[in-house]
This record gives sequence, structure tokens and C-alpha cells, in this order.
Amino acid sequence: MDTLSYIQLFEESMNLYTGDDPLDPWGSFVVYLESQDGGRELPQALDRLVQEFLNVEKYANDIRYVNYCIRCASFYAEPVAVYDHVFSKGVGTRTAALYVSWRNSLSRTGRSNRPRLCSRELWRTKLSPEKPCSTNTGSLTSDTKSRLQHQVRGVLHLP
Repeated sequence: MDTLSYIQLFEESMNLYTGDDPLDPWGSFVVYLESQDGGRELPQALDRLVQEFLNVEKYANDIRYVNYCIRCASFYAEPVAVYDHVFSKGVGTRTAALYVSWRNSLSRTGRSNRPRLCSRELWRTKLSPEKPCSTNTGSLTSDTKSRLQHQVRGVLHLP
């Protein structure tokens, strides 16, 4: 069975789904695909998953969905375009994960101003990251790290 047929069969089975969280079976489907043939079908499945929930407000800032968007973007030659698109639809606007991945992709492309703007927006909206910020600072310059540490100390009222 080819990839498209396999995904269509799964989507047809979703018509019978009666639960209140349709993202959950999609997540199981993604895990299953990862274990099959080295995950060859994963990019197409993630693409469909992202499209399926793109306009569903309930999932816009659900970290599971945001992480699927990030994984989907990683399969594109220009992941920044994917981040731009999903963000324009309201996805990930309240989660740090999207901003961090977006900023890192922008940095890799050499777009010097946009990563800084992305980081500024992250702090402006006071997002709560799923992981501590210290785990995401590896790609930041020492100047940026220093500014972020200063901002964190100010928010926490530390010396």
C-alpha cells in the first residue's frame, strides 16, 4: 500500500472516532509510522495532521500539536515558511516551543534580525516554556544569554 492510501485509510477510520480528543489517535498513528520502514511515511502524515487541525482553536496552543508542527517543519527545505504559516493561523502563539524552533531555523538561514524579533516576542508575551529556558540557550550568543538572564532576574526580582 502506498503512503497516500495508508493515510487515507487512517483518515477514513477517524470518521468513526467518537472520543473528545481526535489528536490522540493521530499521535498514535505517528508513533506507529515511526516504527515502520524507518518512518518513511512520517513527513506526509505530519503534513496531513498539521492541515487537519490547523484551524481548530482547541489545539492552537496544545503543546502536542505545536510539537507536531515543529516536526513537520523539520522535513521542509524551508522550515521558516511552515512556522510563518502556522503562526499566522494562531498556532503556537502562547507556547515557547514554536518560538524557539522558529528562532533557531531563522538563525540557521542567516536572517539576523528576525531571530532577535522572535526572541523579543517570546519574552513580550511571557510564555511558559514546556522545558526550562536554560535547555534552549545553547544556540544563543553570550550577549543574548546575558540579556535573557538579566530579564529573568528582573522578573524574579533577583540581584
